[in-house]
Amino acid sequence: MRVLGMKIPFLSGFEEINLRFYVKRFENGVWKRGAVFISEIVPKLAISFVANTFHNEHYQTLPMKHTLKSK
Repeated sequence: MRVLGMKIPFLSGFEEINLRFYVKRFENGVWKRGAVFISEIVPKLAISFVANTFHNEHYQTLPMKHTLKSK
């Protein structure tokens, strides 16, 4: 995460969930593709604040955790 080109300490490398679907439309004889984001969720309020305030995003903050299991 960067603001004005500067990295913000402790806010790089975070969990994130993007709920999205891919779309395409036919416009002026050409198929155009895109992604529609339904929700973007991150675990820290600071990440949401920076993304929403400086990057015009629509992040939500919710608690999350993950576990890695190997066979």
